[in-house]
Amino acid sequence: MNITLCSAFRNSTGYLSRYFTQVGNLRTRLTKAGHSLYLVLGEGDSDDDTRAIMQRLLVDGEIVDVSHGGPIHGSVVDADRFHQLAYVGRCIWAAIPADADAVVYAEADLIWQAKTIVALIDHLAVYPAISPMIMLERAGWEGQFYDTFVFRKDGIHFGHQPPFHPSYVADRPFMVDSAGSCMAFRGDIARRIVFGEDTIFLGICEQVYAMGNNSVWVDPRLAVYHQ
Repeated sequence: MNITLCSAFRNSTGYLSRYFTQVGNLRTRLTKAGHSLYLVLGEGDSDDDTRAIMQRLLVDGEIVDVSHGGPIHGSVVDADRFHQLAYVGRCIWAAIPADADAVVYAEADLIWQAKTIVALIDHLAVYPAISPMIMLERAGWEGQFYDTFVFRKDGIHFGHQPPFHPSYVADRPFMVDSAGSCMAFRGDIARRIVFGEDTIFLGICEQVYAMGNNSVWVDPRLAVYHQ
């Protein structure tokens, strides 16, 4: 399989080394299994050494300029932030190779293991689009869920505390309305996705469902981490 990994960066020197170490481990694991890995990495508006470090560490991929000139936003629900994220997403998505069998989007500051990403990719044989749990790795927040905005099922947001959702299933993948932060897509589905101005991953998941006989899933046995 040809696998593409997509991430976006801005002022990211604090975690670039970790990111590329994770990527190196993933590449080793995929290569041993006979797969290829190509990176499409967006970078823009950094005022530190992010771009230079990325250029030095990048192997088999490309860096896409996603500069928009807007301010830095925290992890907030904000229309201007979503507008910027949509622009970044469109720039990155336009560079996905036409022969990508699987596309994985992972926020650049997430902590993950290669086996987790490989498991998501393997799941694409059954599930059109699938995410792991996005957990917090932060003092005082251990065992709590991070992305309570975009992860939704039956119109209800996930919560921070276990069991996270009234319909949560612990031992097998379950269907959700929407997910994000880290998601694997079948290549043909990914290439049809458009990053909307207002909804980002909510809109992406709506598009997956609208494609016909497709759906979005979460595997609760898999997790990546946000500090």
